[in-house]
Amino acid sequence: VFSTSPVRSRPKRTYDPTREFDDPEGSDVPMHLMRIEATEKKNWEALKIQLVEFGRDSGLFENIDVKNLGRSLGAPFQLQVKVRGPKTNINDVGYGISQILPILVQILNPLLSKSDQHTIPSSFSLLQQPEVHLHPRAQAEFSSLLAKLAGKGNRSFIVETHSDYMIDRARIEIRKGTVRPEDVSLIYFEPKGNIVRAHNIGFDKMANMMGVPPHYRNFFLKESKRLMGFED
Repeated sequence: VFSTSPVRSRPKRTYDPTREFDDPEGSDVPMHLMRIEATEKKNWEALKIQLVEFGRDSGLFENIDVKNLGRSLGAPFQLQVKVRGPKTNINDVGYGISQILPILVQILNPLLSKSDQHTIPSSFSLLQQPEVHLHPRAQAEFSSLLAKLAGKGNRSFIVETHSDYMIDRARIEIRKGTVRPEDVSLIYFEPKGNIVRAHNIGFDKMANMMGVPPHYRNFFLKESKRLMGFED
């Protein structure tokens, strides 16, 4: 099982290699990338292709690289991304890149284990608010990525989110056939007094919601009415 924290670690201008350890905030991910780039070229190229594909689809970045500042594995290094124009230090670009990168690396990289280089990816991932600091297009594309990975089988994701963009894109992927409707469930938590009721919302093959509670999206309906000049 792989789990993330709701907010990932802040990016750094320069990283000093340290012992790798699994961290829900993703502070270990830069070290993973440096090691893979330096010692596992084929795996690095495969991972980079997937990262760049998502970066371009989401509009976040065009390329990503590890820049070593020395010749040894113990030398400092930087993470550089190309957004527009020349490559730039990850510390100098949009914060969303550093927030989503740890999640991307964990779910895309097939060889993350330090003790066993043949460990398969975790089949079960708990992702808390992956949409943090991402613009709408990137939120939607991340949902598409999860659907593609889940649709290939033996990958399951539990995602805590407040993003309508992610939910709407998941429904689009259901309609496209990327993922089966019976494999997707939306759990809506509705507070009532001192308790919180969980509603299981399903989908049909056209991505229509089934079992929607009466107050689901009530806030948005009220806001739309107010915008049109209608008061409660």
